[in-house]
Amino acid sequence: MGFTMHVGGEELVVLPVPLELDGLTESERAVLLAALSGASTAEIARARSVSPKTVSNQLHSAYRKLGVCGRSEAAVMVLGRTP
Repeated sequence: MGFTMHVGGEELVVLPVPLELDGLTESERAVLLAALSGASTAEIARARSVSPKTVSNQLHSAYRKLGVCGRSEAAVMVLGRTP
């Protein structure tokens, strides 16, 4: 299973969904993978038709569940590298 998001007419990189993400909701997983693919909070919000605050809340919830403090730590945990 993977994830694809269109941002500004461009398709972001498809990432496989790592096992570490099983405890996240579908929205948390989608937003986190988009963020780790390089999309900004504003870009993700536009692509998902939600507010940037909603994206931020979903990201922080995902970070809490993963036990990390932000995108860089999440990238190392999920992708094995920094974004």
